[in-house]
Amino acid sequence: MAAALLTFAALYAIALCGLNAWIKLAASALVLVHAGMSLRRFLSPRFVHATWLPSGHWRLRDRAGGECNGALRDAVVLGGAIVLRLDANRKRHLALVLVPDNCDTETRRRLRVRLMRADAIAART
Repeated sequence: MAAALLTFAALYAIALCGLNAWIKLAASALVLVHAGMSLRRFLSPRFVHATWLPSGHWRLRDRAGGECNGALRDAVVLGGAIVLRLDANRKRHLALVLVPDNCDTETRRRLRVRLMRADAIAART
C-alpha cells in the first residue's frame, strides 16, 4: 500500500511540474519501471530462511534451496521489529525485517538477547 502511494505521489509530482511533455513521459516511465522492480523484489525475495550459527555467521537459504554464508553488518530494534542488515557472500546486501507476523515472540526475544551480547563483546574488544 505504501509503495503504491509513493508511486502515485511521484507520478502526480511529475504531472504538475513544468517540464516538457516528453521529459514527463520519460520520468513517469522510470518511476513505473522502478515501482515494478521493487514490487517484484518484495513479492519474491531471494532468501527465504536465515539461521544464526553459533560461530556468529549466518546461513542463508534461497528459494531454490541453495545455501550461502552471510555476515551481520548491523541490527536495529524498532519497537516490535528487528531489522538485520546482512552481507551475503560479500557481494549482496540483504535487509531482513522481523515483525510479529513473520517471526514468533520467543525467537525475536532470543535474537534481541543474542544481539545485545554480541554488541557487548564487540564493545569490549
